[in-house]
Amino acid sequence: MDYKSLTDEQLDEARTEILIEQEWRANLAQIPATIQELASKYTEGGGDRQTLENALKEAE
Repeated sequence: MDYKSLTDEQLDEARTEILIEQEWRANLAQIPATIQELASKYTEGGGDRQTLENALKEAE
């Protein structure tokens, strides 16, 4: 993409789209670790692992 030929508005829109994509990718990379951490806290606190597994299946 030739950024020099874009208007300021088009350039700002491209920048926003890039930032959104980068955030999405970072979230995809981080979410499994977050789920693992939360699941550990849940089960260590007495929560039922099967309840978590059911929740993941329902999310599909």
